[in-house]
Amino acid sequence: MVSSKFTFIFVATLVAVSGCAAQPVESAAVTVASADTQAAQGLLKSMLARNPGQVEGAAYAKTTIAGYLAALPQEKGALAGPEGDQLLVVKVHGLFTANHSAPLGTKASPVTDLVSVLDLTTGRVIENTFYSGPQTPDLFPAATITRVDYDLRDLGTPIQLQTE
Repeated sequence: MVSSKFTFIFVATLVAVSGCAAQPVESAAVTVASADTQAAQGLLKSMLARNPGQVEGAAYAKTTIAGYLAALPQEKGALAGPEGDQLLVVKVHGLFTANHSAPLGTKASPVTDLVSVLDLTTGRVIENTFYSGPQTPDLFPAATITRVDYDLRDLGTPIQLQTE
C-alpha cells in the first residue's frame, strides 16, 4: 500500500497596529505523513533506542497477519490474532549492537538487520527480530541479491523511512 503525504501551505494576513492590513506572508510548506508512516517512524525510533548503531536504510510495509504468514510461513507460531489484523513491518539495515542476551563474559554480537512488527489493531509490537545479511533490494533497489528473509516486497510496497 502506498503512503500518502499532504502538504499544507499557510498564508497569514497580518494586521498592523495601525489597523491597516499588512502584506500576506507565505510560510514554509509543512509535510504531514500518513498515520501509517507516523506509526512506522515511531516504531523505528523505538527500535533504534533499544539497538544502537549506524543506520544505512529503513522502510516499512503494511500487510495483514494472513499476508505476513503467507510470505513468512516459518513465523506461523510467532504471531497470534485475527488474520485480518493490520500490521506494519519495519525493517532497518545498518550495523547494530542488538539488545539481546549473550553468554556470560561475552559481548552481544553485532547484527545488520532489525525487524519489528506492529499490530495496528491492538497497538502492540508483536515481534522483534534481528539477523545479519547483505544490503537487500527492498531497502536498496541497486542491491544485487535477489531474495532475502523478511523481504518487505513480499508483504506490500516498501515505503522508505527517515533515518535522521
